[in-house]
Amino acid sequence: MGVRRFFVAVAFSLLAVGVAPAQPASAPWRTIETAHFRIHFPAPFEAWAARTALAIEGIHERVTEFVGFRPARKIDILVQDPVAEANGIAYPFLDRPVIVLWTSPPEAESGLGDYDEWMDLVTTHEMAHIIHLTRPRNRPGFLERLRPLPIGPVLWNSPRWLAEGYATVVEGALTGSGRPRSSYRAMVLRQFAIEGKLPSYGALSSTSGWLGGSMAYLAGSAYLEWLEEREGKGSLQKLWKRMASRRGGDFGTAFRAIFGRSPADLYDRFRAEVTASAIAVEKQLRSAGLAEGELWQRLEGGTVSPQVSPDGSKILARRDPKSGESFLAVWTIEETEEERKAAQRRRERQEGLVKDPNEVADKEVKPRPRAPKWRLPRIDGFSARNPRWMPDGRRILFHSCDDDDDRSDAEPTGASGARRAGDGGRDRSARRPGPAGAGGHR
Repeated sequence: MGVRRFFVAVAFSLLAVGVAPAQPASAPWRTIETAHFRIHFPAPFEAWAARTALAIEGIHERVTEFVGFRPARKIDILVQDPVAEANGIAYPFLDRPVIVLWTSPPEAESGLGDYDEWMDLVTTHEMAHIIHLTRPRNRPGFLERLRPLPIGPVLWNSPRWLAEGYATVVEGALTGSGRPRSSYRAMVLRQFAIEGKLPSYGALSSTSGWLGGSMAYLAGSAYLEWLEEREGKGSLQKLWKRMASRRGGDFGTAFRAIFGRSPADLYDRFRAEVTASAIAVEKQLRSAGLAEGELWQRLEGGTVSPQVSPDGSKILARRDPKSGESFLAVWTIEETEEERKAAQRRRERQEGLVKDPNEVADKEVKPRPRAPKWRLPRIDGFSARNPRWMPDGRRILFHSCDDDDDRSDAEPTGASGARRAGDGGRDRSARRPGPAGAGGHR
Protein backbone atom coordinates (compact mmCIF):
# COMPACT_ATOMS: atom_id res chain seq x y z
CA MET A 1 0.00 0.00 0.00
CA GLY A 2 1.07 3.59 -0.29
CA VAL A 3 -0.15 7.08 -1.01
CA ARG A 4 -2.78 6.87 -3.72
CA ARG A 5 -3.94 10.22 -5.02
CA PHE A 6 -7.72 10.66 -4.93
CA PHE A 7 -8.18 7.47 -2.91
CA VAL A 8 -5.77 8.67 -0.24
CA ALA A 9 -4.75 5.39 1.39
CA VAL A 10 -1.33 5.65 3.02
CA ALA A 11 -0.11 2.39 4.53
CA PHE A 12 2.80 1.61 6.82
CA SER A 13 3.88 -1.59 5.17
CA LEU A 14 3.08 -3.64 2.12
CA LEU A 15 0.57 -6.39 2.68
CA ALA A 16 -1.81 -8.42 0.58
CA VAL A 17 -4.85 -8.71 2.83
CA GLY A 18 -8.06 -10.19 1.40
CA VAL A 19 -8.39 -12.95 4.01
CA ALA A 20 -10.90 -13.70 6.73
CA PRO A 21 -10.46 -11.36 9.72
CA ALA A 22 -8.99 -12.72 12.94
CA GLN A 23 -10.63 -10.00 15.06
CA PRO A 24 -14.32 -10.64 15.92
CA ALA A 25 -16.52 -7.94 14.41
CA SER A 26 -18.93 -8.29 17.33
CA ALA A 27 -16.45 -7.13 19.98
CA PRO A 28 -17.75 -4.06 21.89
CA TRP A 29 -15.94 -0.86 20.91
CA ARG A 30 -14.78 1.85 23.30
CA THR A 31 -13.13 5.27 22.99
CA ILE A 32 -10.41 7.11 24.89
CA GLU A 33 -10.14 10.83 24.16
CA THR A 34 -7.02 12.96 24.63
CA ALA A 35 -6.22 16.56 23.70
CA HIS A 36 -5.56 15.78 20.01
CA PHE A 37 -6.95 12.25 19.51
CA ARG A 38 -9.97 9.98 19.77
CA ILE A 39 -8.75 6.38 20.17
CA HIS A 40 -11.37 3.75 19.24
CA PHE A 41 -10.72 0.11 20.09
CA PRO A 42 -12.40 -3.26 20.71
CA ALA A 43 -12.64 -4.12 24.39
CA PRO A 44 -10.01 -6.94 24.21
CA PHE A 45 -7.41 -4.35 23.12
CA GLU A 46 -8.00 -1.98 26.03
CA ALA A 47 -4.49 -2.42 27.48
CA TRP A 48 -2.86 -1.71 24.09
CA ALA A 49 -5.12 1.33 23.54
CA ALA A 50 -4.46 2.65 27.06
CA ARG A 51 -0.71 2.39 26.45
CA THR A 52 -1.23 4.32 23.21
CA ALA A 53 -3.28 7.01 24.99
CA LEU A 54 -0.50 7.53 27.55
CA ALA A 55 2.17 8.01 24.87
CA ILE A 56 0.21 9.63 22.03
CA GLU A 57 0.44 13.29 23.09
CA GLY A 58 4.20 13.07 23.53
CA ILE A 59 4.54 11.47 20.09
CA HIS A 60 2.29 14.19 18.64
CA GLU A 61 4.49 16.93 20.11
CA ARG A 62 7.69 15.41 18.72
CA VAL A 63 6.25 14.75 15.24
CA THR A 64 4.71 18.21 14.83
CA GLU A 65 7.97 19.87 15.87
CA PHE A 66 9.99 17.67 13.50
CA VAL A 67 7.66 18.19 10.50
CA GLY A 68 7.09 21.87 11.23
CA PHE A 69 3.29 21.89 11.18
CA ARG A 70 0.51 21.48 13.76
CA PRO A 71 -2.95 20.51 12.40
CA ALA A 72 -6.00 21.97 14.12
CA ARG A 73 -8.37 19.00 13.89
CA LYS A 74 -8.47 16.03 16.19
CA ILE A 75 -7.23 12.74 14.75
CA ASP A 76 -9.27 9.54 15.04
CA ILE A 77 -7.28 6.37 15.74
CA LEU A 78 -8.68 2.87 15.23
CA VAL A 79 -6.89 0.03 17.02
CA GLN A 80 -7.33 -3.31 15.24
CA ASP A 81 -5.77 -6.70 14.65
CA PRO A 82 -7.71 -8.07 11.65
CA VAL A 83 -5.19 -10.57 10.26
CA ALA A 84 -2.46 -10.86 12.92
CA GLU A 85 0.03 -8.96 10.75
CA ALA A 86 2.08 -5.83 11.46
CA ASN A 87 0.71 -2.79 9.67
CA GLY A 88 -0.69 0.69 9.98
CA ILE A 89 -2.72 2.91 7.67
CA ALA A 90 -3.15 6.68 7.50
CA TYR A 91 -6.00 8.54 5.78
CA PRO A 92 -4.82 12.18 5.67
CA PHE A 93 -8.13 13.87 4.87
CA LEU A 94 -8.17 17.54 5.77
CA ASP A 95 -11.66 17.39 7.27
CA ARG A 96 -11.21 14.16 9.27
CA PRO A 97 -7.80 12.51 9.43
CA VAL A 98 -7.77 8.87 10.53
CA ILE A 99 -5.01 6.47 11.62
CA VAL A 100 -5.47 2.69 11.79
CA LEU A 101 -3.02 0.79 14.00
CA TRP A 102 -2.64 -2.99 13.88
CA THR A 103 -1.44 -4.38 17.17
CA SER A 104 0.54 -7.45 16.03
CA PRO A 105 4.29 -6.72 16.01
CA PRO A 106 6.46 -7.59 12.98
CA GLU A 107 8.74 -10.58 12.63
CA ALA A 108 12.25 -10.04 13.97
CA GLU A 109 13.75 -10.88 10.57
CA SER A 110 11.53 -8.50 8.61
CA GLY A 111 12.45 -5.02 7.43
CA LEU A 112 10.40 -3.68 10.36
CA GLY A 113 12.09 -5.86 12.96
CA ASP A 114 14.32 -3.13 14.43
CA TYR A 115 12.22 -1.39 17.10
CA ASP A 116 12.08 -0.87 20.87
CA GLU A 117 8.27 -0.65 21.16
CA TRP A 118 6.02 -1.52 18.22
CA MET A 119 3.27 0.88 19.25
CA ASP A 120 5.72 3.81 19.33
CA LEU A 121 7.17 2.94 15.93
CA VAL A 122 3.92 2.39 14.02
CA THR A 123 2.22 5.40 15.65
CA THR A 124 5.15 7.70 14.86
CA HIS A 125 5.20 6.58 11.21
CA GLU A 126 1.46 6.97 10.67
CA MET A 127 1.27 10.26 12.55
CA ALA A 128 4.08 11.56 10.35
CA HIS A 129 1.85 10.88 7.34
CA ILE A 130 -1.03 12.83 8.89
CA ILE A 131 1.05 15.82 10.03
CA HIS A 132 3.03 15.95 6.79
CA LEU A 133 0.19 15.44 4.30
CA THR A 134 -2.64 17.45 5.90
CA ARG A 135 -0.87 20.81 5.60
CA PRO A 136 -3.45 23.05 3.85
CA ARG A 137 -2.82 25.62 1.16
CA ASN A 138 -1.24 28.81 2.49
CA ARG A 139 -3.82 31.53 1.73
CA PRO A 140 -6.05 29.46 -0.59
CA GLY A 141 -7.54 31.02 -3.69
CA PHE A 142 -11.20 31.89 -4.28
CA LEU A 143 -12.18 28.51 -5.80
CA GLU A 144 -10.42 26.58 -3.04
CA ARG A 145 -12.34 28.56 -0.40
CA LEU A 146 -15.62 28.16 -2.28
CA ARG A 147 -15.36 24.37 -2.72
CA PRO A 148 -12.57 23.02 -0.52
CA LEU A 149 -11.28 19.55 -1.29
CA PRO A 150 -10.52 17.13 1.57
CA ILE A 151 -7.04 16.63 0.09
CA GLY A 152 -4.20 19.07 0.78
CA PRO A 153 -1.63 20.29 -1.77
CA VAL A 154 1.24 18.29 -0.24
CA LEU A 155 -0.64 15.01 -0.58
CA TRP A 156 -1.97 15.94 -4.01
CA ASN A 157 1.53 16.55 -5.36
CA SER A 158 3.55 13.92 -3.49
CA PRO A 159 4.91 10.88 -5.33
CA ARG A 160 4.71 7.67 -3.33
CA TRP A 161 8.44 7.58 -2.55
CA LEU A 162 8.24 11.07 -1.02
CA ALA A 163 5.32 10.34 1.34
CA GLU A 164 6.53 6.90 2.43
CA GLY A 165 10.18 7.90 2.48
CA TYR A 166 9.55 10.92 4.70
CA ALA A 167 7.40 9.01 7.21
CA THR A 168 10.26 6.51 7.38
CA VAL A 169 12.74 9.34 8.02
CA VAL A 170 10.54 10.51 10.91
CA GLU A 171 10.21 7.01 12.39
CA GLY A 172 13.98 6.68 12.53
CA ALA A 173 14.74 10.18 13.79
CA LEU A 174 12.18 10.16 16.61
CA THR A 175 12.31 6.56 17.84
CA GLY A 176 16.02 5.88 17.40
CA SER A 177 15.04 2.63 15.69
CA GLY A 178 13.03 1.64 12.61
CA ARG A 179 14.37 1.20 9.12
CA PRO A 180 16.74 4.21 8.98
CA ARG A 181 18.56 2.95 12.09
CA SER A 182 18.59 -0.71 11.08
CA SER A 183 21.28 -2.85 9.50
CA TYR A 184 18.51 -4.05 7.17
CA ARG A 185 18.24 -0.79 5.20
CA ALA A 186 22.02 -0.43 5.04
CA MET A 187 22.41 -4.03 3.86
CA VAL A 188 19.76 -3.75 1.15
CA LEU A 189 21.01 -0.45 -0.28
CA ARG A 190 24.66 -1.54 -0.19
CA GLN A 191 24.03 -4.88 -1.91
CA PHE A 192 21.71 -3.40 -4.54
CA ALA A 193 24.30 -0.68 -5.21
CA ILE A 194 27.14 -3.21 -5.59
CA GLU A 195 25.09 -5.11 -8.14
CA GLY A 196 24.01 -1.94 -9.98
CA LYS A 197 20.37 -2.62 -9.08
CA LEU A 198 19.34 0.51 -7.19
CA PRO A 199 15.99 1.57 -8.70
CA SER A 200 15.83 4.42 -11.18
CA TYR A 201 13.96 7.54 -10.18
CA GLY A 202 11.00 6.42 -12.29
CA ALA A 203 10.85 3.08 -10.44
CA LEU A 204 11.31 4.52 -6.96
CA SER A 205 7.56 4.84 -6.32
CA SER A 206 6.66 1.46 -7.80
CA THR A 207 4.44 -0.86 -5.78
CA SER A 208 5.78 -3.88 -7.62
CA GLY A 209 9.29 -5.27 -7.85
CA TRP A 210 11.44 -6.14 -4.87
CA LEU A 211 9.22 -7.05 -1.89
CA GLY A 212 6.26 -5.26 -3.41
CA GLY A 213 7.79 -1.82 -3.64
CA SER A 214 9.76 -1.51 -0.39
CA MET A 215 12.31 0.77 -2.07
CA ALA A 216 9.95 3.73 -1.57
CA TYR A 217 10.62 3.31 2.16
CA LEU A 218 14.28 2.26 2.09
CA ALA A 219 15.82 4.22 -0.79
CA GLY A 220 13.24 7.01 -0.44
CA SER A 221 14.15 7.69 3.19
CA ALA A 222 17.90 7.49 2.50
CA TYR A 223 17.54 9.92 -0.42
CA LEU A 224 15.64 12.45 1.72
CA GLU A 225 18.28 12.22 4.47
CA TRP A 226 20.97 12.77 1.84
CA LEU A 227 19.11 15.82 0.48
CA GLU A 228 18.87 17.48 3.88
CA GLU A 229 22.50 16.76 4.65
CA ARG A 230 23.47 18.28 1.30
CA GLU A 231 21.23 21.38 1.50
CA GLY A 232 21.25 21.93 5.26
CA LYS A 233 19.03 21.23 8.26
CA GLY A 234 15.48 22.45 7.81
CA SER A 235 15.49 22.17 4.01
CA LEU A 236 12.76 19.48 4.02
CA GLN A 237 10.52 21.69 6.15
CA LYS A 238 11.05 24.41 3.55
CA LEU A 239 10.03 21.97 0.82
CA TRP A 240 6.69 21.23 2.54
CA LYS A 241 6.01 24.97 2.93
CA ARG A 242 6.82 25.59 -0.73
CA MET A 243 4.52 22.73 -1.82
CA ALA A 244 1.68 24.36 0.13
CA SER A 245 2.53 27.88 -1.02
CA ARG A 246 -0.13 30.07 -2.63
CA ARG A 247 2.21 30.23 -5.65
CA GLY A 248 1.16 26.66 -6.47
CA GLY A 249 3.03 24.43 -8.88
CA ASP A 250 3.74 20.72 -8.92
CA PHE A 251 6.27 18.77 -6.84
CA GLY A 252 9.06 19.27 -9.35
CA THR A 253 8.62 23.05 -9.25
CA ALA A 254 8.70 23.13 -5.45
CA PHE A 255 11.70 20.79 -5.34
CA ARG A 256 13.76 22.95 -7.71
CA ALA A 257 12.88 26.04 -5.68
CA ILE A 258 14.50 24.49 -2.59
CA PHE A 259 17.26 22.24 -3.96
CA GLY A 260 18.12 23.97 -7.24
CA ARG A 261 17.81 20.90 -9.49
CA SER A 262 15.14 18.38 -10.39
CA PRO A 263 14.39 15.46 -8.03
CA ALA A 264 15.43 12.99 -10.76
CA ASP A 265 18.80 14.71 -11.35
CA LEU A 266 19.72 14.77 -7.67
CA TYR A 267 18.52 11.20 -7.20
CA ASP A 268 20.94 10.10 -9.91
CA ARG A 269 23.74 11.81 -7.98
CA PHE A 270 22.56 10.08 -4.79
CA ARG A 271 22.64 6.68 -6.54
CA ALA A 272 26.15 7.37 -7.81
CA GLU A 273 27.45 8.26 -4.35
CA VAL A 274 25.80 5.24 -2.68
CA THR A 275 27.21 2.93 -5.36
CA ALA A 276 30.73 4.39 -5.10
CA SER A 277 30.68 4.06 -1.31
CA ALA A 278 29.36 0.48 -1.42
CA ILE A 279 32.00 -0.66 -3.92
CA ALA A 280 34.75 1.04 -1.92
CA VAL A 281 33.65 -0.82 1.23
CA GLU A 282 33.52 -4.11 -0.69
CA LYS A 283 37.08 -3.62 -1.97
CA GLN A 284 38.31 -2.62 1.48
CA LEU A 285 36.84 -5.74 3.08
CA ARG A 286 38.32 -8.01 0.42
CA SER A 287 41.75 -6.44 0.79
CA ALA A 288 41.50 -7.01 4.54
CA GLY A 289 41.07 -10.73 3.89
CA LEU A 290 37.33 -11.08 4.53
CA ALA A 291 36.28 -14.66 3.75
CA GLU A 292 32.82 -14.45 2.21
CA GLY A 293 32.40 -18.19 1.69
CA GLU A 294 31.11 -19.86 -1.44
CA LEU A 295 27.85 -18.60 -2.93
CA TRP A 296 25.39 -21.49 -2.81
CA GLN A 297 22.33 -20.00 -4.58
CA ARG A 298 21.31 -16.63 -5.99
CA LEU A 299 17.61 -16.07 -5.28
CA GLU A 300 15.27 -13.29 -6.39
CA GLY A 301 13.15 -11.46 -3.82
CA GLY A 302 13.19 -12.06 -0.09
CA THR A 303 14.70 -15.03 1.74
CA VAL A 304 14.43 -15.31 5.54
CA SER A 305 15.24 -17.84 8.24
CA PRO A 306 17.83 -19.86 6.26
CA GLN A 307 19.21 -22.79 8.26
CA VAL A 308 20.86 -26.16 7.79
CA SER A 309 19.17 -29.32 9.06
CA PRO A 310 20.70 -31.06 12.11
CA ASP A 311 22.24 -33.78 9.93
CA GLY A 312 23.72 -31.22 7.50
CA SER A 313 21.92 -32.63 4.46
CA LYS A 314 19.22 -30.01 3.78
CA ILE A 315 18.64 -26.25 3.85
CA LEU A 316 15.38 -24.63 4.98
CA ALA A 317 14.27 -21.06 4.23
CA ARG A 318 11.12 -19.07 3.77
CA ARG A 319 10.95 -17.54 0.33
CA ASP A 320 9.09 -14.29 -0.41
CA PRO A 321 9.93 -13.88 -4.12
CA LYS A 322 7.32 -11.17 -4.66
CA SER A 323 4.42 -9.44 -2.94
CA GLY A 324 1.62 -11.89 -2.21
CA GLU A 325 3.76 -14.99 -2.73
CA SER A 326 5.41 -16.86 0.12
CA PHE A 327 6.37 -20.46 0.79
CA LEU A 328 8.65 -22.63 2.87
CA ALA A 329 11.39 -24.23 0.77
CA VAL A 330 13.70 -27.14 1.47
CA TRP A 331 16.71 -28.00 -0.71
CA THR A 332 19.09 -30.90 -0.44
CA ILE A 333 22.62 -29.56 -0.10
CA GLU A 334 24.03 -32.20 -2.41
CA GLU A 335 22.70 -32.41 -5.94
CA THR A 336 20.05 -35.04 -6.45
CA GLU A 337 20.55 -37.89 -8.90
CA GLU A 338 18.17 -36.17 -11.34
CA GLU A 339 20.18 -32.93 -11.14
CA ARG A 340 23.46 -34.77 -11.70
CA LYS A 341 22.05 -36.49 -14.78
CA ALA A 342 20.74 -33.18 -16.13
CA ALA A 343 24.17 -31.60 -15.58
CA GLN A 344 25.85 -34.48 -17.41
CA ARG A 345 23.49 -34.03 -20.38
CA ARG A 346 24.32 -30.32 -20.51
CA ARG A 347 28.06 -31.08 -20.49
CA GLU A 348 27.66 -33.59 -23.31
CA ARG A 349 25.75 -31.06 -25.40
CA GLN A 350 28.47 -28.46 -24.83
CA GLU A 351 31.21 -30.94 -25.75
CA GLY A 352 29.35 -31.70 -28.97
CA LEU A 353 29.13 -28.01 -29.80
CA VAL A 354 32.83 -27.24 -29.33
CA LYS A 355 33.75 -29.92 -31.86
CA ASP A 356 32.30 -27.57 -34.48
CA PRO A 357 34.87 -24.78 -35.20
CA ASN A 358 31.99 -22.36 -35.84
CA GLU A 359 30.44 -22.89 -32.40
CA VAL A 360 31.46 -21.82 -28.89
CA ALA A 361 30.53 -23.31 -25.57
CA ASP A 362 28.18 -21.35 -23.28
CA LYS A 363 29.68 -19.97 -20.10
CA GLU A 364 28.68 -22.12 -17.17
CA VAL A 365 26.66 -20.13 -14.63
CA LYS A 366 27.70 -20.71 -11.03
CA PRO A 367 26.03 -21.50 -8.81
CA ARG A 368 23.63 -23.35 -11.06
CA PRO A 369 20.01 -22.45 -10.12
CA ARG A 370 18.29 -25.22 -8.21
CA ALA A 371 14.59 -25.47 -7.45
CA PRO A 372 13.58 -26.51 -3.92
CA LYS A 373 12.88 -30.22 -3.61
CA TRP A 374 9.96 -29.57 -1.24
CA ARG A 375 7.67 -26.56 -0.89
CA LEU A 376 4.87 -25.60 1.50
CA PRO A 377 2.89 -22.59 0.17
CA ARG A 378 0.75 -20.09 2.02
CA ILE A 379 -2.30 -21.53 3.72
CA ASP A 380 -5.54 -19.51 3.55
CA GLY A 381 -3.44 -16.49 2.58
CA PHE A 382 -1.15 -16.63 5.63
CA SER A 383 2.61 -17.13 5.52
CA ALA A 384 4.50 -19.51 7.77
CA ARG A 385 6.60 -17.62 10.32
CA ASN A 386 9.78 -18.46 12.18
CA PRO A 387 10.34 -21.93 10.66
CA ARG A 388 12.78 -24.14 12.56
CA TRP A 389 14.10 -27.65 12.13
CA MET A 390 12.91 -30.20 14.65
CA PRO A 391 15.71 -32.32 16.20
CA ASP A 392 14.96 -35.30 13.92
CA GLY A 393 15.80 -33.20 10.84
CA ARG A 394 12.64 -34.45 9.09
CA ARG A 395 10.01 -32.11 10.51
CA ILE A 396 9.77 -28.31 10.62
CA LEU A 397 8.14 -26.25 13.34
CA PHE A 398 6.55 -22.94 12.38
CA HIS A 399 3.61 -20.79 13.37
CA SER A 400 0.94 -19.40 11.11
CA CYS A 401 -2.41 -17.67 11.43
CA ASP A 402 -5.64 -19.18 10.22
CA ASP A 403 -9.30 -18.34 10.15
CA ASP A 404 -11.60 -19.89 12.73
CA ASP A 405 -13.47 -22.28 10.44
CA ASP A 406 -13.52 -25.82 11.80
CA ARG A 407 -12.67 -27.76 8.70
CA SER A 408 -9.97 -29.82 7.04
CA ASP A 409 -8.23 -28.71 3.86
CA ALA A 410 -6.86 -30.65 0.95
CA GLU A 411 -3.14 -31.20 0.97
CA PRO A 412 -0.99 -28.28 -0.20
CA THR A 413 1.21 -28.39 -3.27
CA GLY A 414 4.24 -30.54 -2.63
CA ALA A 415 2.80 -32.25 0.44
CA SER A 416 2.55 -35.99 0.78
CA GLY A 417 -0.51 -37.10 2.73
CA ALA A 418 -0.57 -33.90 4.78
CA ARG A 419 -3.77 -32.65 6.34
CA ARG A 420 -4.58 -29.74 8.64
CA ALA A 421 -6.61 -30.50 11.75
CA GLY A 422 -9.22 -27.76 12.14
CA ASP A 423 -8.97 -26.48 15.70
CA GLY A 424 -10.14 -22.91 15.65
CA GLY A 425 -6.98 -21.86 13.82
CA ARG A 426 -4.88 -22.44 16.93
CA ASP A 427 -2.87 -25.55 16.00
CA ARG A 428 -1.99 -27.54 12.95
CA SER A 429 -1.21 -31.20 12.58
CA ALA A 430 2.25 -32.36 11.56
CA ARG A 431 3.09 -31.67 7.95
CA ARG A 432 5.42 -33.91 6.00
CA PRO A 433 6.21 -32.56 2.49
CA GLY A 434 8.34 -35.49 1.38
CA PRO A 435 11.09 -36.31 3.87
CA ALA A 436 10.97 -32.83 5.42
CA GLY A 437 7.60 -32.33 7.09
CA ALA A 438 6.25 -29.28 8.85
CA GLY A 439 4.03 -28.68 11.84
CA GLY A 440 2.75 -25.28 12.82
CA HIS A 441 1.41 -23.57 15.93
CA ARG A 442 -0.08 -20.13 16.24
